[in-house]
Amino acid sequence: MNAFISVYWQLSHWKKQLDQKPHKPVPRRRQGGHCCALAAGLVFIGALLALPRLHADSMSLARVADPVIITGQELAPVLGSEIGNIRLFAFDGVKKRVIPFQIDERDSAGNWVWDRVIGRPDTTFAKDPGQTSTPMMVQQHVHSRDDEDPAGSELFDANDMLVFLARDMGDRRADLPEELHGNTVLEIEVLDPLDGARGWVYLASFAGDPPSLSGVRYLQHSREQRRIQTPSYEFTYSDIHVACLDDLRIKGFPVVDRVNIRGKVDIQFGFLKDSIEFGEEDIHGYIEGIIEGPVRIIKRNVVHLDIVFVLRTADTVCEHF
Repeated sequence: MNAFISVYWQLSHWKKQLDQKPHKPVPRRRQGGHCCALAAGLVFIGALLALPRLHADSMSLARVADPVIITGQELAPVLGSEIGNIRLFAFDGVKKRVIPFQIDERDSAGNWVWDRVIGRPDTTFAKDPGQTSTPMMVQQHVHSRDDEDPAGSELFDANDMLVFLARDMGDRRADLPEELHGNTVLEIEVLDPLDGARGWVYLASFAGDPPSLSGVRYLQHSREQRRIQTPSYEFTYSDIHVACLDDLRIKGFPVVDRVNIRGKVDIQFGFLKDSIEFGEEDIHGYIEGIIEGPVRIIKRNVVHLDIVFVLRTADTVCEHF
């Protein structure tokens, strides 16, 4: 039972670094499955139900920071599984390892299911004088539970997203170890269109107690210090201005002390024209919610612009991954 996985593979950083568009690979067909060319990569899925003997291949992907993001609808054999019973494995030869991953849930309307809902009223930016303006309340769709799941359950749904890093992929196994027998196991293959390199992971839904999760976290979020840390960079987001970051460091080296925003709005009333400048102190808002996973953090800000204490723009949603 095979099906092709469509995946959004974020490669904008690599495109800029390489100053070229990804090569479009020639589509090929795997036995019992389909494939097609994507903007940045090819991903295949095979449901290893009968545990056929496969040809073993070695991991050759050299990517470091690229996330692989797959929607649940492309992982049909494990839909409806308890998220807590799902694990992701990679193999180095015959050695199996659990790798870090996360499943970002969406509700029936496609909105994020937050690990932590903040919203208004709150004191996230209590020092921001703009917080005394017209109150902004949490919208009804903002919540921390998926309305598609029965009470007390967290199920993997078609609109949820599986996220892991390409760097954690491994070799292809010729056959699966005995401890995975009797469980639903999907083989996921990723093909790099730039050089043809490949890697594999195995997604398993356990009928019984699953093994422990990976202890690796690529992102650490310190709520009190408002600091996000990764192996490559770290930064603090301002407690005064919702749109600003403070103290950005790359590999421990200070790069940005703080971010200043300067903009201009052109206004015309009939024959009268004028320009109004604004800065970060004129941008106000709040954090709606946060998802804190081991692979990525999603933070949504809802902001608006106050112009000369008279005009107020509509709320704008800004998501940070």
